[in-house]
Amino acid sequence: MATTTTETVQSTRSMGFGLPGGHEVILVIDDDEDVRKIVCALLAAKGYQVVTAKSGESGIAVAQQSNPHLILLDVQMPDITGFEVCKELRWQSKFKDTPILFITASDSTEDKIEGFNAGGTDYICKPLSGKELIARVQLHMEVARSRSQLRKKNSLLEGIVASQTQRLNQVRHGQTNILTDPSGLSEIRAAVRYVPILEAGGDFYEIVRLSEDSFGLFVADVSGHDLGVAYLTGALKALVLSFASEALTPADTILMLNSSLCRFLGAEQYVTACYAKVSRSQKTVEIASAGHPPSLFVSHLGSNTYIDLVGDVLGIHETIQPGVTSFCFEPKDRIYLYSDGLIESYRTKEGKSGSRAFGCNRLSEAIQKHQHGSLGRGIDDVVDELIIECDHSVDDDIVLLGFEC
Repeated sequence: MATTTTETVQSTRSMGFGLPGGHEVILVIDDDEDVRKIVCALLAAKGYQVVTAKSGESGIAVAQQSNPHLILLDVQMPDITGFEVCKELRWQSKFKDTPILFITASDSTEDKIEGFNAGGTDYICKPLSGKELIARVQLHMEVARSRSQLRKKNSLLEGIVASQTQRLNQVRHGQTNILTDPSGLSEIRAAVRYVPILEAGGDFYEIVRLSEDSFGLFVADVSGHDLGVAYLTGALKALVLSFASEALTPADTILMLNSSLCRFLGAEQYVTACYAKVSRSQKTVEIASAGHPPSLFVSHLGSNTYIDLVGDVLGIHETIQPGVTSFCFEPKDRIYLYSDGLIESYRTKEGKSGSRAFGCNRLSEAIQKHQHGSLGRGIDDVVDELIIECDHSVDDDIVLLGFEC
């Protein structure tokens, strides 16, 4: 392979790192012609493509043209020093990661510190040892190769992450759009807080107007946390809107949901659900539960009562038995439906979570603490306190839906 020993460039191709043998370009900048010849001979023997320059200013120009993979740079030159050349090259983004090895007769600590501060990668002291020169060049070439490969992998990963993030945002946006905003229902007092632990959650809620003075409140939890669960919530909404009716009891609606879910849920998937039907004219509440956590009834007088119903989960067996009950209410009484992620995220003094009984007690205390304000503000305060208590790392999706009778 021919070696360039003048201030011209043999090849201006910009190549990626590969095996030595013409694929890696080394620039030698030194005002001593003998040093340039020796270094060129050593590097050419190892298969490197070498370009040279005999001054600092010309070295910068040659670097611009040749795009070297490594630079050997003399410190003491007649026009500008190697330190100044190094600083100038490091200002340019394409040389920010190029290995720059100083060649110098000085072995002083002060010079080495100045060189490293200028952006140098390593030092090789004169008189040159051929074995040391080749060893250091090969070492820094290998490090540069590894960094180049890592950058390519990172760039690829960043592209994948960006693509997945866009997809997840689309899923989240789609899921959020199907959830009813209680603020749009001006004729009722309802509020909800929904907190998915991933980009899209498996919890679901719905508020349905059944007639002029009756409403349906529905909260469900689909097993699992993958993206497929988020798509099931869209199917749940369609089913709830189809089966929630003034003419049907909550138990009827739950049974019809189960019949449909059994047809398209996976073998290990299931849904827990709670459906409350509120009639303002009759001042009654009917509730049906399918393996769901107990709803909470809060009297306007301040007493809290959990409505714990035993019922089978949805989507596993064709024949199920939901838990059902009904009771009367007074104006300004409140009903809360929620998912198990809420009560099971509360931490004990020992830092343990997952206890439903403990979580129910904590939830009751939190709701009682914040019951005197607006319904929406109270729900936000309850959930915010829990999230802070958990150091913003709750274990499951959270839904807390409140309705004032």
